[in-house]
Amino acid sequence: MTQPIKAIIFDLDGVIIDSNPAIVAFWSHWANHYGFDLTQDMILEWVYGRKVTATIEGLFSFTTQDQQHTIKEAGYAFDAAMHPTGIEGVQEFVEALKALDFPRGVATSSHKERMEQMLQRIGLPHHFEYSITAHDVQKGKPDPEPYLKMAAKLGMEPSNCLVFEDAISGVQSAIATGMTCIGIGNQLTAQSLLNEGAKEVIENFRSLTIEDAVMLTSNGFGYQLLL
Repeated sequence: MTQPIKAIIFDLDGVIIDSNPAIVAFWSHWANHYGFDLTQDMILEWVYGRKVTATIEGLFSFTTQDQQHTIKEAGYAFDAAMHPTGIEGVQEFVEALKALDFPRGVATSSHKERMEQMLQRIGLPHHFEYSITAHDVQKGKPDPEPYLKMAAKLGMEPSNCLVFEDAISGVQSAIATGMTCIGIGNQLTAQSLLNEGAKEVIENFRSLTIEDAVMLTSNGFGYQLLL
């Protein structure tokens, strides 16, 4: 039996902020610099939902420590200069949750300062009650630790939490705790998210209501799905 949804948790990049195209372009640049093309499989496994250090470890382990340091510093500078927009419909959806005092949080692989900066830039600076960031965990996604700690902060059982994720590592993290996950994706990523356990995949939050989101966790009706 499906457990009632009592809290909603969001990833940051690719779910709240539309940063993925710029992030992919950044890593494609460095891949080309070192003589290889960034494939879709590489993006899904090592870019989406990953910290800069994890992406470097996964894709650039053949480089020297000095070269990796250069990439890391470039990544931090890129992040600081980024001015993304919000994912379509996310502001209205989050504001509706806030108006109803529905428990909500952000679980991200980013550092806290970056998360706060990005939420400020898209006009959602104080809309989330709780957050779990890179500072708060020993093991990041796909380990379940981020979402287990978020459930504890919310005071909820994982089975009562709904997660929105765009990354394979994030879906794996959420599903490992027993949470329900809805993927945010496109035609290139949707099947991979479903394969990892996402209940459904939608493209954005446009016209999505809280009732629709909860309905998706049970029978998949009430909203136009991507697949």
